[in-house]
Amino acid sequence: MSDIEKIQGRDILRLFRELQNDSALLKVYLPDNDFKYLTRIADIQTRKRITYFVIDYPEGDNDPIKFSNAGSMEFEFTGKDEVKYAFRSAAEQVFTKKIWLQLPPVVEREQRRRQFRISAPLGSRLRFKLNSTGYELKVIDISLGGSLGVLAGASKKNSKGLNRLQTKHVEDLELYFPTENEHIRVTIKGAELIRFKRNPRTKQYEYALEFKVMDSINKRRLNDLIYRFQREFLRKRLRVNA
Repeated sequence: MSDIEKIQGRDILRLFRELQNDSALLKVYLPDNDFKYLTRIADIQTRKRITYFVIDYPEGDNDPIKFSNAGSMEFEFTGKDEVKYAFRSAAEQVFTKKIWLQLPPVVEREQRRRQFRISAPLGSRLRFKLNSTGYELKVIDISLGGSLGVLAGASKKNSKGLNRLQTKHVEDLELYFPTENEHIRVTIKGAELIRFKRNPRTKQYEYALEFKVMDSINKRRLNDLIYRFQREFLRKRLRVNA
């Protein structure tokens, strides 16, 4: 079991101010419900000596009662130290596409590193070179800390060479995401190929890479994209279920 550190008192407000300034992603769960989504802290307000944090209402969802009656909502986020934090808070007010919640009395910090991971949009690719050989992965899922993918196109013929490589450090990788109106690229300066294994269902080798070195611009771009992809996924799911 992971060690848990409890953050309390004035450190709570300091932490939430940092989350707001960094536009950090929060994962929200409703108890006794499989609904979850990503959001950010839109504002922090103090009223009648009670401090609230304000989050965005999930786009495309038109059921505010679901949040008003949810009881304590569960939150998770990954801090700058790349470890998981968790807390609970109940919705005090839900209106104008915003949800107001009291700052929690306690935030738990887990000592194990963890990143949010979501499915990548269809057509996403990760390109890199090892020993002068180019490889391209079809990205299955993506997080701020790494990705999982399978070899695409001509890269498949080099799979044995990739699997036998002793050196797994990779430099100058490029993530490519096709969207409706643009093609987006994110550059990773350094990564490690941490494992590969054959999926018994698809019979394909899946490769997991951990991103080690990214500049602040590309890190922020990838963070924003993960949030955007998750919102697009939710919109599509809500249309299907409507």
